[in-house]
Amino acid sequence: MKIKELKVSPQKYLIVIGVHKAGTTSLYKYLSEQPLIFRPEKKELHFFTPYVYNNLTIDVSGYNDLFKGAKADEILLDISPSYIYGKARLAKALSKQLDSYYIVMLRDPVSRFVSFYKQSLKRGEIKKSMSLSEFYELSKLEFESGVENNIYVNRALREGCYSIYLKDWINIANNDLKIVFFENFITNPESELNDIYDWLKLGRPIKRHDYSVENSSFVPYYTGIHQIILKLYSVGEQYFRKFDRIISVIKPVYVKLIGSNKLQQINPSDLIVISSFYSSYNEELRSILSQYDLDLPKWLSK
Repeated sequence: MKIKELKVSPQKYLIVIGVHKAGTTSLYKYLSEQPLIFRPEKKELHFFTPYVYNNLTIDVSGYNDLFKGAKADEILLDISPSYIYGKARLAKALSKQLDSYYIVMLRDPVSRFVSFYKQSLKRGEIKKSMSLSEFYELSKLEFESGVENNIYVNRALREGCYSIYLKDWINIANNDLKIVFFENFITNPESELNDIYDWLKLGRPIKRHDYSVENSSFVPYYTGIHQIILKLYSVGEQYFRKFDRIISVIKPVYVKLIGSNKLQQINPSDLIVISSFYSSYNEELRSILSQYDLDLPKWLSK
């Protein structure tokens, strides 16, 4: 993509518009440690997410208030992976009303679907007894209904149909949009981070010694307890974010105590079915991206 020179100002935004379960938490952590990027105390602001599922007039009033304390030379970071699903309507509004650059992170939709299934179990959105194939069938029914809402089973399958949503952002944001692939980001995060900084004309970021994956999925032994923990963290996230280093030490212990690796065995034939569903959307996405010089992951390669 052709790159436009970045002009840093308090009103300059770097918005990660998608997608869920594709490494956005890790990207948030890496970027927020770097100079000239201001991270709000809450990771996912979702200021514009309500506009994804309703027809209200999109209003940016109050958005800048979420970045209080930012310095004049800092870029304001917003990682809200729901925004991509707002399609042309949201893309036009943001491009018209905000001075922004956009990043979208894409992951093999089959792997993303499996991860989303695990997250649905973790959050108690579905019964622990529900298998991947049952989750797929329910998600497919939701997809075929043509109705889009914020319920997990409704989002699960359709959110991996990237071509439906991404083409609008490419057409509207154009030079201000960068595409990052989860597989490349996880394999070589330092290189990908350097590339993002080069794209933003910010030079090279501070080298990080640990690029461990954040927010990996697990199934809790006690869903109810975990839901309480999640709600407490959500309410007090702005406070808890001040103690990231302490939490990074506690979290693995917590996951070990409450987490379980026991998950209904995934049948390879289920993955074939899911892959078949996404094949036409991947083909369309490959066609959309053919105009760019991108290092495509295996799931997009012919």
